[in-house]
Amino acid sequence: MIQTLFLNIPQLQISKKNLSRFLILLGVFIFCYVELFTILIKVWWNNSSQSHGFLIPFIDLYLIYLQRDKLKYIYASPTYLLGLPVFIGGVLMYLAGHAGAILLLQELSFVITVIGLVLLLLGVKFLKALLLPVVYLSFMLTIWSDLLEGMHLPFQTLSALIGTELLQLIGIPAYRTSIYIELPNITLEVAKVCSGINYLMSIAAIGVPLAYITLRGWPRRLILVSGAIMIAILANSFRVAWIGVLAYYKITDNLHGPYQVLQAMFVSVVGFIALFIGAWILSKTTKRSDNTSKVNTPSKNLKLQSQSPYPNYKMTHSLILTGGILILAGSYINFYSPSPVPLQMDVKLFPYEIEGWSGFDSRLDDDILKNLPVDHDLERTYRSKDGKEINLYIGYFESQRQGKEVINEQTSKLHYGASTVEIKLDTHEEIKVNKIVRRERNRDRLILFWYNFNGRITANRYMAKAYTILDALTRNRTNGAIIIVDGTMDKSADQNELIKDEEDFINHLIPVLHRYLP
Repeated sequence: MIQTLFLNIPQLQISKKNLSRFLILLGVFIFCYVELFTILIKVWWNNSSQSHGFLIPFIDLYLIYLQRDKLKYIYASPTYLLGLPVFIGGVLMYLAGHAGAILLLQELSFVITVIGLVLLLLGVKFLKALLLPVVYLSFMLTIWSDLLEGMHLPFQTLSALIGTELLQLIGIPAYRTSIYIELPNITLEVAKVCSGINYLMSIAAIGVPLAYITLRGWPRRLILVSGAIMIAILANSFRVAWIGVLAYYKITDNLHGPYQVLQAMFVSVVGFIALFIGAWILSKTTKRSDNTSKVNTPSKNLKLQSQSPYPNYKMTHSLILTGGILILAGSYINFYSPSPVPLQMDVKLFPYEIEGWSGFDSRLDDDILKNLPVDHDLERTYRSKDGKEINLYIGYFESQRQGKEVINEQTSKLHYGASTVEIKLDTHEEIKVNKIVRRERNRDRLILFWYNFNGRITANRYMAKAYTILDALTRNRTNGAIIIVDGTMDKSADQNELIKDEEDFINHLIPVLHRYLP
């Protein structure tokens, strides 16, 4: 199909020799982005809501193939002025994402780099013609789950609301509180994974090309995709109600039904059925005029633009330029890794006495700190002379990579509801740390935490990522640490007094940390 596509574009003068050059460039592109593709394939394989990613490249090729007649009449003219900055910007974004282990940057760079390649090799007119296939590639990325994160709770609430109404409609006593459905014998929770929001992307990923291929006119295409999504949303509410029926009548011990058919994937199954039935109905009602083919096929009398005297010369230069940059970037990513940076002294030697605070080893009961992928850590409790206790946690990473980062899914939870406070040190310096109060077991925990990157202290997680990228690209290191200081207080305790105690402890802690952290 690829050969058929390119050999039917006379303006490009694509011979088998030039086709082989394109395939070599494709191989170089895969070599450069193999780290991202490996991550994506693992996500597609392990996450059912992302499994449509396997289909996207093949669907995308078919969308390009459908444009072959239109592409015949577009003159290829590489655009260096616009294409080069976009292409280099995309590659640099990928390098930054790799250095800082930021998957979001790596995924965005993929689409930007593809756009830059089209501009550099074929030009602006080709990019306009291939805009849908290029944008459609974004469906293979995982960034959608992050972008849709804030929509889970509204969809959980909506599913619980409609599900409760359906239960009441068939005579089952049900009462809803937020995302909880209370029945006489059980309370059901519409959990985050049951919101169905992640599976809506699968429906859109299949619906967009299906609507484009089977229907004419954007109104009908929009009706098909949006209608299927709406039906899937209602299906999720029906699923919640049916689970309520199973629970109320004690029909089965498995509330998700036999073979787990009532899990969240049920949403995508209903959505796919709605898509194909809707496409069949809408295509039957589409009025096809006799001159439809004239609308989609350029006139045979259309005069081709005069060809450049050196089309292959321009194409060769673009291929060499883009291929060379991709090889350099790919070589750095695949063969060059920052060196691990050990601690200046082992944290096991960390002093038990710190200016009036006496410490003893302890295990901090915190889910966030469990299974944190650190290379070295210290968990200790320090007690002042008047009996006040403060917990200390130090987590150190000799190097960071994807899946092993200071700023990860676990540590990011610390930032929920956190504010920034300034602490004045005895050295007349000021440092900013994050402060958060968490309610646990009828007590409040006052937590102060910050990050340390080679002596640079920051409370901002985005600055932490920036420091990691800077150190990786300029100093061949990605080491970093997270430090957490917290104390508990009962109802009679004064928060301001506890803050002063923690600030006093941090004042004495910082100089000691400098002797251990690089």
